[in-house]
Amino acid sequence: MVGPTSRIRWRHRSGGLFLAVGCAVLRRPRLWPEALRQLPTVASRRYRTFRSVTAYGDPQRQPTVAEVLAWLGWARSFRRARTRHG
Repeated sequence: MVGPTSRIRWRHRSGGLFLAVGCAVLRRPRLWPEALRQLPTVASRRYRTFRSVTAYGDPQRQPTVAEVLAWLGWARSFRRARTRHG
């Protein structure tokens, strides 16, 4: 059941995740450009819910910081490979 209290908890947890990911990205300058590119996407609650359902089967499940960093690394390499190969 999703009520006002669970939404507040979810927002609080997501704020903590954003802060933790932000601190981790600050320590990895090579990910800065990709993190900035992806920020509008991951800031969307709709996108985060979609990803939680498709990746974990649970709309309340959040990724770990390590998972977000791995995804940013993948997005960076995918963009670079696509740029090189047209």
